[in-house]
Amino acid sequence: MITETSIPHAEHRSVVKLMMAHSREYGSKLRAMVLFGDLILTGQTFDIDLLEVVEGWDAARSGRVAEFSSSSELPLRGKLRIYFLSPEEFERPEVILDPAERAWVSALLQRVTSSYELVYQVPIDYARNTLSRQDKASVLSAPPSGLVVTANPLRPACLP
Repeated sequence: MITETSIPHAEHRSVVKLMMAHSREYGSKLRAMVLFGDLILTGQTFDIDLLEVVEGWDAARSGRVAEFSSSSELPLRGKLRIYFLSPEEFERPEVILDPAERAWVSALLQRVTSSYELVYQVPIDYARNTLSRQDKASVLSAPPSGLVVTANPLRPACLP
């Protein structure tokens, strides 16, 4: 869900500085930057959670999450956490072979889709379209134990 919250000026300034620096650093490999988390959801924190989608990102070599505190180059009032995914992982987490890693990425994407603000995306609507598909994919289907079959939603279960 895209939100219309007002991000405090200091955090907004930090995010813009990150966008400019990372677009220079990664060039055309930077596909998306998505702000999410409590800053967007409640506005009751100074922490910044940012998902970056970078072509060629190799989590096994480089890791998935970077956490930073305030520095002279980037003054922060809270923590900055940057989460990294490749476009393939962002678009289709099921391509991740390791089950624990796949579950972690799926949980991250579910958290992102609960409330986010798009900072950067190439091409236009890339991240918006991908996240809207993730949101729909988060609807659970019936487990192996079965599906309740009834024609009456007011009386869904028949006791034996």
